[in-house]
This record gives sequence, structure tokens and C-alpha cells, in this order.
Amino acid sequence: MAQLRPTDSELIRAGLLHDVGKAGSALGPIGRTLATLAELLRLPVTGRYGAYLMHGPLGARELKRRGADGLVVMFAELHPARAPDSVDPERWRLLLEADDD
Repeated sequence: MAQLRPTDSELIRAGLLHDVGKAGSALGPIGRTLATLAELLRLPVTGRYGAYLMHGPLGARELKRRGADGLVVMFAELHPARAPDSVDPERWRLLLEADDD
């Protein structure tokens, strides 16, 4: 099993910033739980709840706008999906493992 090197700053940034899009929804724990339940029940969701559920693409857009590295933007947008062909699957696995929420 590969180990995260403390010098792998791109991987560290991706792990720290991947959920940045959640901030725009301004939901507390109960709101986040309700949004997640609505998604699981396949209920239509809009407004702040919809923004919370779309946090990946929203966060990726903001990270890209601010000049973040490719892996940082890609992981924010695509997690928890499998690694795109252009990304080392072991690095992606480490990110998914760290994101186990």
C-alpha cells in the first residue's frame, strides 16, 4: 500500500480543499442531513440544499477560478467517483480513503 509523502503538496491540497463547495450552501448539520436524505430518496432538491448536493462541481469551479492545481480541481469535482484515466489510481485511492465520510 502506498503511503502519502508529506511533500506531496498537491495531494494534501486536494484532500483539504475538495469539499470547499459545501461552504456556499450555508447548511448546518441538520440541513446537510436533510439534503443527503432527500438525495437518497431521489426527491427534487433546490436552493441551498441543491447547492450542498452540487458542492463538487461548484467547488471545482471556484478552485479553478483561483488557480488551483489540476488534481485539486478534479478531485473536488469528481469525488467520490473512480479516478479518471489521467490520474494515478493510487493517489486517487489515498484521497478517497482520507475522504471516508
